[in-house]
Amino acid sequence: MTWLLRRVAQLVVVVLVVTFFAAILTSLLPGDPVKTIAPFATPQDRARISEELGLDKNVISRYVDWAGNFFTGDMGTTYAGAGLQGDSISARVRESLPTSLTIVFYVQFLTLLIALPLGVFSAYRQGSLFDRGGNGMAFALVALPTFVLAALLKFWLGLKLDWFPTQGYTKIGDGIGNHFKSVAMPVMTLMVGQIAIYSRLLRSDMISTLQEDYILMAKAKGIPSRRILWRHALRPSSLTLLTVAGLNIGALVSGALIVERIFKIDGIGGLIYTAVGQRQYIAIQSYVAVIAILYVVINFLVDMLYSVLDPRIRNV
Repeated sequence: MTWLLRRVAQLVVVVLVVTFFAAILTSLLPGDPVKTIAPFATPQDRARISEELGLDKNVISRYVDWAGNFFTGDMGTTYAGAGLQGDSISARVRESLPTSLTIVFYVQFLTLLIALPLGVFSAYRQGSLFDRGGNGMAFALVALPTFVLAALLKFWLGLKLDWFPTQGYTKIGDGIGNHFKSVAMPVMTLMVGQIAIYSRLLRSDMISTLQEDYILMAKAKGIPSRRILWRHALRPSSLTLLTVAGLNIGALVSGALIVERIFKIDGIGGLIYTAVGQRQYIAIQSYVAVIAILYVVINFLVDMLYSVLDPRIRNV
């Protein structure tokens, strides 16, 4: 119970700190947000808009007002024009967040599905041609920028070969085949570099684990190598990989922002991009808060998985 309360407190602290820094950074953006929101408004309307949005207050007072509304379930609204007519931020989040989470889920699932056997086999064949080639390929894939890979896939697989649509997102309820085609290139763009990182991390930990005494004892007993690798060595070698996978959620969300713009997908990344461009301060803080909550919750689940992979830390 104490551990759970500590995690909940951590969630609140992380959200407050992240959103406060987001508030400070957005306040430093150049230009007048009121002119961006209502470029043709009269001076009187601009003064009214500034007052209603709290822009006439300092950043701390504005943040306190936002936090009080957010933690009571009110994310605010987006604004456009002198009439301040806009959409509900929570409605936009409910519409766009599932799209981004679907893509992130596919990326993580397929990355682990491919990286695990690659890392295990590389460790088992340490120093072989496959291992050396995998190291070189991993460095090349990690160094390849996301936007370059996205542009290459879009050109070759989308335009030249016409295998996948070059833009848009199809919900799974509108057709499974079209759904997977619509996410294929965004998922490939994000997962390529992650496969290289995950497989190399697992390889390093597996090499260390395979030198442990209990592994040597298992070999001496004549236990098959496949069982040693997958049953005895993989679980204790997966803790670092699991930690990185949890921490990597933030990187995937930031990478998804670029990918969503390139492939014209209406996800949370696109919302953040639009909010920054339109100086929607309240929307930016709400989107960042949602991502921070997801980040902490996912890492909370990762901590729970530690005890499954390594029983020695269950009572720690």
